[in-house]
Amino acid sequence: MQSKILRPQSSCPKIPTTKLNLPEKTENKEQRRIPMSKAEGEMILFREIFVKPKEEKLEQLKQIMQNENFSELLFDKSLSKVKTTENTSEGNEYKSVSEPLNLKVMPEKLSFFDHQIQVQPPNGLNATIAAPLTPGGGWAPSIPPSTSSIRALGLKDLTLRAKSGVQAGDVQREAHMSYALAMLNEDKANFPEALKFYKRFFFCAKLLDDPIGAALALNRLGIVYYNMGKFEKSINFHLKHAEFSDKDNKFAAFYNLGISFRSIKNFNESINYLSKSLTWANKRMNMESQCIALGQIGLSFKSLNDYKNSLRNLENCLGFAKNLRNDELQMEACVALGSLCYENESWNLASKYFNMALLPAKSLGNATVVDLCSCNLGIVEANRSFVLVQNGIIERCKSTKSFL
Repeated sequence: MQSKILRPQSSCPKIPTTKLNLPEKTENKEQRRIPMSKAEGEMILFREIFVKPKEEKLEQLKQIMQNENFSELLFDKSLSKVKTTENTSEGNEYKSVSEPLNLKVMPEKLSFFDHQIQVQPPNGLNATIAAPLTPGGGWAPSIPPSTSSIRALGLKDLTLRAKSGVQAGDVQREAHMSYALAMLNEDKANFPEALKFYKRFFFCAKLLDDPIGAALALNRLGIVYYNMGKFEKSINFHLKHAEFSDKDNKFAAFYNLGISFRSIKNFNESINYLSKSLTWANKRMNMESQCIALGQIGLSFKSLNDYKNSLRNLENCLGFAKNLRNDELQMEACVALGSLCYENESWNLASKYFNMALLPAKSLGNATVVDLCSCNLGIVEANRSFVLVQNGIIERCKSTKSFL
């Protein structure tokens, strides 16, 4: 057991202590170096090399979009990996289309052969897996992995999300939102807004080194301009699409160029590009592509008043449509053939093809085509009867040597 030693309290008074104002030792925190972890160092290095340049490019995008000078990003040599011989002048990047072709409002429903081909984005996981650069698959970081839920969102909601993507400096998020907004505006025929967002989507795809996304954007821009009736601009973007696409994926560009050139009445160039699309389809034995290319070539020959070549190509188109058992293609080919023969006053053939078009039209429930064919058949039959009567009168006159 330990014992405490008791000490008597001192009776001496306490001496007050005064705090001396001695100079304190100061440290310069800025000069003091804190050891940095390896992870922090790598993160700073990553940001300097990858993130910061993208943020600067995104800021450049916003400035260009404000100035609405898309030619800077389309023909910028620092961005484009493809050499271009396009000569552009300041303030007038494209040749203005003549007034009769600059349609303000397109028909509500175009013929099948008036529609251009949209390049479709990769589906599902293909968008995140490195694969050959084909329209249906491959590495495409600028395109949303799934577009099925895009149409369920409103334009207002997507616009807010797009703005937040710009503010966060997230190029991929900005690309996804721009694509979604462009597609929704295009579906609603709000073409000026669709153009704005497809252009932004193209720029983001270039920043992400995504050739599939860039090619898709150029394809959609060409189609939107075509639907606006601005065919010269449509041709420019489809030409760029042909340059961005590899040799295995040029069919859509050639096909669309053929339609656009026909719209400005340059029928020889139209046949030239449509023949290239047919060559592409023949090499790959793609029957559907062969069918629609032949149909388009037939229509371009019709515009040149070349009845023989037009009839041959349209009949070949109908043959492929029958082999494909595609009712819509059969109907469109028969209507085109009936119209061709009608204009050439080949009444027997016109009657044959309009009657052939009625069956698939009724099967598809296409009342417009049914009415069109029925009306034309009435006129054709009247003309056939008139020709028969006329020929009978002429024969009787010849036999009696009396000429009217």
